[in-house]
Amino acid sequence: MIRASIGELESIVDGRIIASSVADARATPVCGVGTDTRDDLTGRLFVAIRGARHDGHDHLEAAVAAGAVAAMVEAAEVDARELVASTIPLLVVADPIDALATLARHHRAAFQGTVIGITGSAGKTTTRAILEQLLVPLGRGTASIRSFNNHLGVPITILEASSDDAWVVLEMGTSGPGEIAHLVDIARPEIAILTGTGRAHLEGFGSESGVAAEKAAILDGARLGVVNVDRPAIEAELPARRASGMALIT
Repeated sequence: MIRASIGELESIVDGRIIASSVADARATPVCGVGTDTRDDLTGRLFVAIRGARHDGHDHLEAAVAAGAVAAMVEAAEVDARELVASTIPLLVVADPIDALATLARHHRAAFQGTVIGITGSAGKTTTRAILEQLLVPLGRGTASIRSFNNHLGVPITILEASSDDAWVVLEMGTSGPGEIAHLVDIARPEIAILTGTGRAHLEGFGSESGVAAEKAAILDGARLGVVNVDRPAIEAELPARRASGMALIT
């Protein structure tokens, strides 16, 4: 998992530290990140996410109780909530979700092993679980926790991985155009697996062809694509990628 000082994280995400002693706070070691105060956050950076139903900024005390050594918070929330009274150092950023992605990109760049991405209208979690077992003989690795497959889950899984892991397996989900491309930009999978496409999330994509185009974005940038060609819509996404020289197994 990511291991760095608060000062190093401050530089990576272009943030600023608020603490009773900023100089001392910069030396605070962090081992991992977390967004849920119900989890064990011992030694971790708590990332305060403001969602539709819950706001992580309301749970800083719970994060401290769970063992967090620092918190990454949104700049717009600091003055409004007087978060400077926090008992742990605060790493203030414009947007914690964007900063989380930035941390994941930075950590991904240090990986020595192979990153594998999985998407599809069905079968992502089953495929990930099978693949995780098949890869065990190759050495230590990291796979998506539960079904962590969105703009929060993928960065968190990457940040849980060790730079010397032999492999990392990531589920990638989507409910709207551009989400897979965003996750690919963060994770840069070298092997991309597409389990199939169907009439899922049509409210976001409009048609099955739209679903296929979105899912096929996982192939872009990979050196090998493994695709279940179960529908004409996904077959239509492959010729241009074959023409580019990409290795595809169907």
